[in-house]
Amino acid sequence: MNALFKPASYQTGAAWAVGATFVWKIISFANALLVAAIFGATLRSDIYFYLIMFIGIGLTFLQRLNNVVLIPEAMFLQEQNPQHAQRFLTMWLYSYAGLGLILVAVGIVWPVGMWEIFSRFDHAYLITQRTLLAAGFVLFALYILAYYLQAISEMYKFFGAAWLGILNAVFPFVFLLCFGRAIGLLSMVYGFIASNALQIIILAGVLKKQLNWSFKPAWTALGKRARHNALAGQTLAVMETINSWLPLFLISGIGAGLISALNYCRQLTDSPTEILTNRLTNVSKIALTELAAKNKQKAFNRTFLQTNFVLVFILAPLAVFTVYFAPEIVNLFFQRGEFDAQAATDTVRFLRPFIVTVLLLAPAMVQNAAVAAQRKIKENFPYAIISYVVFLAALLLFIPKYGAFMYAYLSLCGFFFGGYLNYLFFRKHLPFVSFIKMYEDLAKVTALNLAALVCAAAVANALPPLNSFCTILICGSIYIIGLLLASHESGFLKQFLKALRG
Repeated sequence: MNALFKPASYQTGAAWAVGATFVWKIISFANALLVAAIFGATLRSDIYFYLIMFIGIGLTFLQRLNNVVLIPEAMFLQEQNPQHAQRFLTMWLYSYAGLGLILVAVGIVWPVGMWEIFSRFDHAYLITQRTLLAAGFVLFALYILAYYLQAISEMYKFFGAAWLGILNAVFPFVFLLCFGRAIGLLSMVYGFIASNALQIIILAGVLKKQLNWSFKPAWTALGKRARHNALAGQTLAVMETINSWLPLFLISGIGAGLISALNYCRQLTDSPTEILTNRLTNVSKIALTELAAKNKQKAFNRTFLQTNFVLVFILAPLAVFTVYFAPEIVNLFFQRGEFDAQAATDTVRFLRPFIVTVLLLAPAMVQNAAVAAQRKIKENFPYAIISYVVFLAALLLFIPKYGAFMYAYLSLCGFFFGGYLNYLFFRKHLPFVSFIKMYEDLAKVTALNLAALVCAAAVANALPPLNSFCTILICGSIYIIGLLLASHESGFLKQFLKALRG
């Protein structure tokens, strides 16, 4: 156990992060299957999933502050004065604790009123879910502290702390099995609360034991560049938060079951992002920040491209295969119990465009990591704000007119537009980074996967009617074999293995 909470190399950290997140997502996915079978896609499940997704949006806002401003600033302070870095991080720990107390107070006094502001659910039904809504505020407060302590642990290369994330799947699963019949989906929230409380205790103990951390409050001001980056970064984070929340708000008033269908789709699309993209780019961001601090531009560019290629090589098969076989995948995993045919159809309609965004998110997140590592948030602000404003306008214009599923296609278009704006930014501010090369790699790998899909699709059309499992097994095997052969002949497999070794 102690070995998990000692500094590790970036390669080990990446392996641990991916492994831990994979186990977490497997158990979380089992949770989703159980919830789908028991509760289906109804107004009751809509409110629970809206609560969880809303908390996730809030956490993303704060994680951006952690990853883009606070941790990079602390790493630069660490190079100059380690004690100063600790005081800086401790100050923000107490700031987050204060924010958490405010959230808990709001949850106790005014839970229904607050959720009415941020959703379009019926007031009378929200009142029946008062305890669930109040518990959500407590969960949000604990998540904030747990995620911040996790970010500090990763900064000091305690990458084994990622294994604690498994508790966020195990506890809700156990609580649902033990208390689900008595209190329903509220049992899952209680499981999350218990998990995060335990993680906070463990992570604080690790910092105290391994680094002799002093939790004594002390004021430490942000540096000038950090203040500018914080202002620019969190202004963008506000826009990002609005753009993530607004579709949920609009969809929550369209019809029962759509929020649940969106969530079940996200269970499939978020898994590769959380297991691979988020974890690898977080580890890569620390490496890139270290290289930026030492002004090693060639090594920075090499790490930038290698991270992108590893992600694209792994995610492209998943995206291409899922687009074609989406109905079989949804039927295989979800269509049982209270999850009916309409819910399956809605989930597929969300899934096809959203799974493509999973692939496009990889280069976008690597680019964000590079911007944060170089502390160019202020310079990136005009480009990013244009992207967010255009997307916000598109949401307000098209979702009310064309319905809930337009959200997925607008997200897809947003990645193309955002990629072009990032190209303009990198060309001006980070010219030593091979920006075009990352999209060339993406295009080549995707073309290889499309060629492999042709064979699998031909077999699928030639087969007699089979159940979803057999179709995916047979066609998936043909797809993988064809892809491996093509990757070997093209040299992409060799390039992938070389990038993995760093």
